[in-house]
Order: sequence, then structure tokens, then C-alpha cells
Amino acid sequence: MLLPSSVARQFIVRSFQLLPRSYFHCGPIAQWQASFTLLKSVKKQAKPLTPNQSRLNARKDVLKQAPKRPMTAYLLYCKEIRPGMKKENPDLKTTELTKLFGEKWSELSEQARKPFVEQYEKDFAEYQKEKAAFEKTLPPKKPAAPFFLFTKDVRSSVVDAHPDATFGEISTLVSQKWNSMEESKKEEYHDLYKKQLKEWEDAFPEFSKN
Repeated sequence: MLLPSSVARQFIVRSFQLLPRSYFHCGPIAQWQASFTLLKSVKKQAKPLTPNQSRLNARKDVLKQAPKRPMTAYLLYCKEIRPGMKKENPDLKTTELTKLFGEKWSELSEQARKPFVEQYEKDFAEYQKEKAAFEKTLPPKKPAAPFFLFTKDVRSSVVDAHPDATFGEISTLVSQKWNSMEESKKEEYHDLYKKQLKEWEDAFPEFSKN
């Protein structure tokens, strides 16, 4: 039997302490009503969000409205031929249809693909404009921490030096470079971070307190 953790046990005990004595002498409906009332009171006691939490939550809410990337030329082609292909091959599974789409696309000449490619390029250009306008509405991001500023500077050179390394291996190599770097060099990144953070706090005072 899986026993609840000490924190869970404390919560359970505290919950029962908050319930009125009459709870244990009434029917299931009355017990449910009492539990619901207790739950609402606990929610009211929740700590208010910090400015930083509010900023992050606001970003999440806004990001849900982000413009979607347009369909590629291939997907536009699939969308166009799908109804006819499905009608001609009613017994084919989705995976089989997808394979058939790929085969037909590979057989198309550059000229035949051109309308789909041009449509994608047009849609993508519009998407880029919408994305740029949308990003201006996002609550501000905090400046990157010193280590991430360093990572931005050295990552491409590490990737070039280790072309076969995985993402995790590259991250490990970058961390090793950071750890072996002279403290004076690290201090430069810390100073840069402090400078950027100060500028960010001055620009967005409503989010400056964590």
C-alpha cells in the first residue's frame, strides 16, 4: 500500500481540522457541500502572484494567440489532392495515403511544384510580418543570465569543432568551457548581465520585482 508523504499527511490532517464537527454527523450531500466550501476558502487564501509570475503567465496567455506557421509547399499540395485521393482509395489507411502523397509529390516536376512553392513563400512572408508585430505585444523577457550570454557567444564555435556531437554533448562541452574559464572573464559576463538587467528594470518597472 502506498502511504501519503508527510506533507500530504499534514495537509489531510489540517483539512480535517478545518472541517466543522457537524461534518462527521451528516449525510453525504451535506459532507460534499462542506468540502466544497472548505475548498473555496483554501483557494481564497492562496498567495498572490509575484510580478515575475504575472509576467510569465501573461506571456503564456499571449503566446496562445501567436500566428501559426503556414503550411509548406508539400502540405499545400497534399491538401489539394487529398479529397480526390481519398475518394479514389477509400480503403487506404492514413499512413498509406501519406505515403502515396509523398510518392506523387516526388514525381512532380519543378514547374508543377511552382504554384505551391510560390503560395508557401507568399504565406511565409505574411507570417513573418504577423510574427514580428505579435512579438511586440509580448510581456518582456528578462535578460539572459551570465552563463547563457557566454553560451550564445561560444556555442557556434563548439558545434563547428564537434560536428557529430549531440545537443546534450554540446551543452556539456559549453559548460566545461565555462567552468574552466578565468574568473576575470566570467566577471565580464556578470557585468554585462547586470547592465542589461538594470536597463530592463528601468524599462519595465512593473516587472522588476521578483
